[in-house]
Amino acid sequence: MPRTSSRKRNSRRIDSTVRVTSNLSPNAPEFVPNANDETTANQRENIVIQSMTFCGSSSASNSSGNSSNSTYEATSISSIPDTSKNKGQRDLLINLLNESKVDCVICYERAKNVEQIWNCRNCYQIMHLKCVIVWFVKSHRSAIWRCPACQCEVIGKPKYVCFCGTVPNPYHNNVDIPHSCGQVCGLQKKNPNLDYDDCHHKCTLLCHPGPCPQCVVQVLRSCGCGKKRVYALCGQSTKVVCNNVCLKKLNCQIHECEKMCHADSCEPCNKGCPQMCYCGKSERQVPCTVENAMVMYYSCGSLCEKKLSCENHLCQKLCHVGPCEPCKALSVNTCPCGKRPLTEDELSSRTLCTQPVPTCDQPCGKPLECGPPENPHLCEQKCHEGPCVRCELKTKYVCKCGSRSKEIKCNSVTSELTCKKKCNKMMSCGKHRCMTVCCNAQEHVCTRTCNGLLNCRIHRCDRVCHTGSCAMCYEASFEELYCRCGNSFITPPISCGTRPPLCTLPCSREHECGHPATHICHDEEECPPCIALTEKLCFGGHELRFAIPCHIKNVS
Repeated sequence: MPRTSSRKRNSRRIDSTVRVTSNLSPNAPEFVPNANDETTANQRENIVIQSMTFCGSSSASNSSGNSSNSTYEATSISSIPDTSKNKGQRDLLINLLNESKVDCVICYERAKNVEQIWNCRNCYQIMHLKCVIVWFVKSHRSAIWRCPACQCEVIGKPKYVCFCGTVPNPYHNNVDIPHSCGQVCGLQKKNPNLDYDDCHHKCTLLCHPGPCPQCVVQVLRSCGCGKKRVYALCGQSTKVVCNNVCLKKLNCQIHECEKMCHADSCEPCNKGCPQMCYCGKSERQVPCTVENAMVMYYSCGSLCEKKLSCENHLCQKLCHVGPCEPCKALSVNTCPCGKRPLTEDELSSRTLCTQPVPTCDQPCGKPLECGPPENPHLCEQKCHEGPCVRCELKTKYVCKCGSRSKEIKCNSVTSELTCKKKCNKMMSCGKHRCMTVCCNAQEHVCTRTCNGLLNCRIHRCDRVCHTGSCAMCYEASFEELYCRCGNSFITPPISCGTRPPLCTLPCSREHECGHPATHICHDEEECPPCIALTEKLCFGGHELRFAIPCHIKNVS
């Protein structure tokens, strides 16, 4: 009996030793009084997960009661409060992986720990690698494809790598988290909810599924106006503001922001910048920007009409920069037609620019706007001041398209000559003809909508009318496509216009005659005629006919 009791005591001592050492780790953090930050919590969580995995593997030879106790302890210890909202998803995935209870969202089968998996870096869903490769192939092997769960864009062919992405084809063991490399994660803890992205700290947990914890490194952050700096957690969206006026330069670099200190960027300057035209007739307000603040004047596009140096004539140039040119009326040396120079007596007698210029007795002879371009008509009036008028001769005018011509008096032409002939030339699409009246276009571009049926025979082409056949329909369905009876189906993604799968089972629809179906499942609205042999009376009701197919109504 004493020997038996000593053996029991030794076994109890051994059991107690195992329980104590299972909760110890060489990676335990150094004890710091009143340390309650997230880094310590994450390290303790990491140690607990390692011990939970180790106990789970070593307790396979123990009783079921011992394994359940170790699991309960690990779960209760790992529930240390974490400031990160993503900790729950990370712990859930770790527990599901340790218990081999992860389901593939594509095939709905259990993803075993010995099978190759693929996980999305956006939604962190875990799927079979083989299922994702089939999905990738159905996406036409494009360089950019979409995750089956969250539909985010993924670049490149799916591969089997650890969760941190450093080790391809990680080796499966019973110590580390399944599908992990067992090394430090090292991914940057970027928070997508922040407006800024200045966090360059890396995750210190071991390679894990799910999102990385929130960064808890304290950094100096400035307030919106830059007058105050405080310490804040790097991973939190803490907006620092003070009680001072912002006074930051606005986008115009002239005015200052008059709002109280704010974390967001300052609004654009809403003040107007006045600008005066060169001739002084109009003024406008433009948005206050750096470019507009440097320009004080602009051209309004109207006639200048400032008085010249002679104080008699007005400037006939468009609104322009700089002083107006001197009056040219006093510097005239010839008659208005330019054929005779003025004499010294005529020049000396003109002391004012308003005095008329002496004329000659010869015809003006200036080219007019009428007549053929290569030989325009000449002014037949005597030498005169002022603009020339159109003559009374006739000119042969050609319409815009060049198919019609007509002689018209020069002084009666008011607009461009057009005919009533339709173009009727083939347009760029090769399908329609140009129906413009008197068309002078060099290229007849069709601007209609194609509206042709696509290959799916459901949707229509919304492109501009084009040559050749329409492009394929890019609409797709992400739901299973079943046959009429529901036994056969096609997995998504499914291109628009895909016919239901071929089913070899008998048709499951009910028929009016009540005979069982002898044809297979089909997608047509009406079933084929029933060919079961029946007995039917003749059309007149005199004789009973035998071996008549069921679908025949009238029998003679």
